[in-house]
Amino acid sequence: MITLTNAGAKAIKKISYTFVFTDPNNIRKVLSYKFKNNVAIEPGETKTFVHPVGYAPIYQMVPGFTPGGTVRWQGFDYGLQITRVEYVDGSVWKSH
Repeated sequence: MITLTNAGAKAIKKISYTFVFTDPNNIRKVLSYKFKNNVAIEPGETKTFVHPVGYAPIYQMVPGFTPGGTVRWQGFDYGLQITRVEYVDGSVWKSH
């Protein structure tokens, strides 16, 4: 679950973002999930999103995330990167 606030002056129409999990021991990206939302967020408005994330991709991408594996989610750092915002007026902001 994430909560976003539109702190800008323009209404948002769509937003794209990525959850990134990194290993704090070597700062290596372990896993990422990309999301896109068609959502209206007016200036000053706050919205909360919930995205269920299945476990199958974890088994395929990261050894140790299988049942009985030694890697555990609690040991990883995570963050959210907003990658693209499309505004109601048709303008777009993209991360670099």
